[in-house]
Amino acid sequence: EVKEGPCLRIKDIRFEGLSVFEAKELLEHMRTKPWGWLSWLTKTGRFDEAIWQKDLEKIETLYRNKGYLDVEIEHAKIRLLENGNLLRIVIPVSEGICYKIHQVALNCDQADDLEALRKCVQLKDGNIASPEKIEEACERIRDFYGRYGYIDAEVNVARKWVAEGLLDLHFQVTRGLQ
Repeated sequence: EVKEGPCLRIKDIRFEGLSVFEAKELLEHMRTKPWGWLSWLTKTGRFDEAIWQKDLEKIETLYRNKGYLDVEIEHAKIRLLENGNLLRIVIPVSEGICYKIHQVALNCDQADDLEALRKCVQLKDGNIASPEKIEEACERIRDFYGRYGYIDAEVNVARKWVAEGLLDLHFQVTRGLQ
């Protein structure tokens, strides 16, 4: 015989250590939500480990794309409240520092293409070091060459930390065969 325990509902989700984002903004990106009056319909407000892990990854990605490359989401403190069926979740966040681009360098096996590739990169010294923006730059370079039939163009980015909060980006581009 299997006895089900009480249905545990999330009363609230709190964050510790925030200065970059408001808690409300982070909660908007999460699927894990506190129990609300529509939870019976929306199926929110209950703790699901798989969804929870994806939510934590989303928070880390949000921070990293704002330049906080060292962000750490520590183990959440999950507490059962007095009445026995409500949970309070507290998420400690260690934001770290915001990284900016110190210098962008670009090398290509075709020197004639360098000026066009610089326009594709669209990253400048002093910009926030966002992994998303760096990947978008790589994609624009691949698209540039793809338009000319070079579908195997390779773009590698080396990151070099030069000082606290500063990193150099070195794009190495090989256009490949047509």
